[in-house]
Amino acid sequence: MIKNIISAIGINTSAKVLTLFLLLANCGCFSQKQLEKNSIHYTEIDWKKDSIVVANFIKIDSIVNSHKHRKSFYCPEIILKVLIAKTGISSTGDNTFVGPKFTISDWLNWHNWFINKFR
Repeated sequence: MIKNIISAIGINTSAKVLTLFLLLANCGCFSQKQLEKNSIHYTEIDWKKDSIVVANFIKIDSIVNSHKHRKSFYCPEIILKVLIAKTGISSTGDNTFVGPKFTISDWLNWHNWFINKFR
């Protein structure tokens, strides 16, 4: 798709490379800013309140952080069941033959719950 757009514009090769680089860099910056804004620093008090919740939040955070450019993520079903049971917020991701998914908006909702209700 990007190749078709660039060829339609009719620019030279070095400009194509620069354009592609800028497009990809811009996409990455948005995701990184969103992740940094919604990162949680877990404290000892959090662990004492409910270590199961904190452990599962750390797991989904690592899934999201390792695939920063995606909008949906595969996750072990037990993690989603625990988060849904504890937060009351359902996952809007699909159930596939590989396993259940959660979306970036689910992750943000769970983080909002953690910051506003758990703490």
